Amino acid sequence: MIENYEHNFDEMANSPITFFLFLKKTCAPYRNVAIYNITLAFTGEIDMKDVIKFISEIKITEVGKIKIKNKCLVKLLPIPVLQKCISMSSVSDVTHISCVKSDLLWISDRGSLILTNTDGQRLRHIPDIVEGMWDKGKHTVNVYGDLFYINRECNIIQLSANNRTKSTLMKRESETPVCVFCSTSNEDLLVGFYLGKVHRYDKTGQQIHTIEHNDKGHRMYSEPMYITENCNGDVILSDRDNGVVVTDSVGRYRFSYTGSPLGPQILPYGICTDASSNIIVCDYFNEIVQIIDKNGTFTRLLLTEQEVRGKPYSLCYDHEKDLIYVGFWRSNDILVYGCREGHDYLTEN
Repeated sequence: MIENYEHNFDEMANSPITFFLFLKKTCAPYRNVAIYNITLAFTGEIDMKDVIKFISEIKITEVGKIKIKNKCLVKLLPIPVLQKCISMSSVSDVTHISCVKSDLLWISDRGSLILTNTDGQRLRHIPDIVEGMWDKGKHTVNVYGDLFYINRECNIIQLSANNRTKSTLMKRESETPVCVFCSTSNEDLLVGFYLGKVHRYDKTGQQIHTIEHNDKGHRMYSEPMYITENCNGDVILSDRDNGVVVTDSVGRYRFSYTGSPLGPQILPYGICTDASSNIIVCDYFNEIVQIIDKNGTFTRLLLTEQEVRGKPYSLCYDHEKDLIYVGFWRSNDILVYGCREGHDYLTEN
């Protein structure tokens, strides 16, 4: 196999199409390949052996039908459109939402965590999620569908996507975690703590760095509520006293958003970002959902007066189908908004 790549590599400069057709033919037995965005930085001449080594280390993990999402064909609507209302008969509030996939959600209802489909059917119940006066972003899902949540002992628990393996990823030490988010780009876990700081951990639970102070030495957070990450790597946190606080990926302060088009200030709760890097945030005090751009400029509201079910409390964005899920306090409804126009899937049979 390697000899074939070496021979065809020599011909790639003169006939790149032939080379990639060779790759397609060589890999024909494999039917389902995970597609990743890979950036290669070349600082000198390309070493053929390094390229061959890189190609040979690509692993095929699944067999099945190829389904490739082509974002270039996605056209997002200027204003998201309400598509569906999911009624959860077994809950009284929807205080946080984590999307497993487009038809499967984890939702928290005060002191319980529920797995549901988009028809509102309750599939699983986890009773040991942390409780508190203010329900916050206490769970998250990684790209593989594994659930991470804060339990009543304030430990961070990992539950496998098949719901069979449960383990303690991190035990509570001196600080109390209140919100979590798993990065979709590198599987890092962002954890907000009660005393006003954020720790970044790798997927094994090893701490990478802490986000706490701005460049002037002032604390950026007072009472973290919900946390998420933008497409550009920014860490975005809703803080009960300081509004929406945004830093870059390593913790350098970018901006804070504290305004509201309907009142003197925002009281931010649930937060997420969309495919255009807009920040979507529940404004609990003014009973609206605001959309601001990645630099902190207000752009529009999400809910109309007719669509409001109560105080907006929780948000989640489905990046597979570009859907926004909105949950409410004192309501068992979840509103689903579509952001996409047209189709964006290519399927090879």
